[in-house]
Amino acid sequence: MKLIQNYIRSEEQKDVFVAMMMYISVTSIFFIYEQSLIPQNVYSYYFLSKTFLIMAALPLFLLLIREPRNQMILFLLSLVLTLFSIQGEIFSPLYFFAFIAISMGMILFLRYKAIYLFPVLIIGGASVLLIQFLKTKGYFEFARQSTAGDYVVIFTEFMVMLIYLFNGYSKSRRKEIQFRERYSVIGQEANSFAHNIKSMLATQYILNDNLKNSVGVRKRLDETIEDQKKSLIEMKEYLNSFNIFENTDIEKVDIASSIEKVKELLRIEDKNLVFTEKSQGNVIVVKQDFETILINILSNSKKAMTNKQQIYVAIKKNKLEVSSPFIENYETESGIGFKISQNLALKNNMQLEEKIEGDKFIYCLSF
Repeated sequence: MKLIQNYIRSEEQKDVFVAMMMYISVTSIFFIYEQSLIPQNVYSYYFLSKTFLIMAALPLFLLLIREPRNQMILFLLSLVLTLFSIQGEIFSPLYFFAFIAISMGMILFLRYKAIYLFPVLIIGGASVLLIQFLKTKGYFEFARQSTAGDYVVIFTEFMVMLIYLFNGYSKSRRKEIQFRERYSVIGQEANSFAHNIKSMLATQYILNDNLKNSVGVRKRLDETIEDQKKSLIEMKEYLNSFNIFENTDIEKVDIASSIEKVKELLRIEDKNLVFTEKSQGNVIVVKQDFETILINILSNSKKAMTNKQQIYVAIKKNKLEVSSPFIENYETESGIGFKISQNLALKNNMQLEEKIEGDKFIYCLSF
């Protein structure tokens, strides 16, 4: 049980795991039930094809638990499950209803995009109906006849799935509503906070301009004040982001752009932050959460280095790695900021970890 809890961290992963367990249980029970009804002359073909399709889906389910939104894995899984329904209709009756049940499960449990799901549903449904039609014309005479047990199994399958789905959906919906309500309250407070800070900054702008006009002949002081004004502008831009803190919508975020934004906010010089790899450009998350995580990571990395050292950033496929010089003060988790960032990562179906490799301290954000 501990292994399952460590492997499955998000609601999406849990849905895939439940779908896998339902698939294993339903197909196994139906396999045991109907194999005694299959004619002996085609039993070997039935056994091999059924076993292959059941086993072929399992590694795809396991891969999908790790990446619940991977559309290619979802497409391959839907293809295997559709072939399972087609194979079932060749040897047995009523598999069109099984195909409908499988399709409902795929749509409600898994995170499909229509462009990947609909072609398989249309082709699969048409194929099963075509096989039913060919049976009426005398083809597939070896297919067994339906029994009362078939209707009982199909009815039970629909009822169990619908009960679980509606129960699970209501729980998930309640959690989402509670989360949005809590986040909205935090957002309202942050909005007020940002408004008050920006009002105070307005006075700073006026004072800054007056001071600059008074001492403009002194070059060094003029540069210092100009730099101070730049800091105020960056602070204001960051506070502007708190005005939309109540927005919890998921969007496509450009990873490199967000890193550059946080780099400017934290005043990390270009020479101190180096991109070693940029293989993936976007991630689908709540933007405010993602940039809050980046602030924690890059802030801790900045504290750990001198002016001559560098932070190395690698944007890999499904992973962001930030490495900085290792010092004893940051050997363990970096306080409450790291814990908050971990929780934000989990809420966005990401995982934040830290590790030490040689003289490097590395943050790994998987998505």
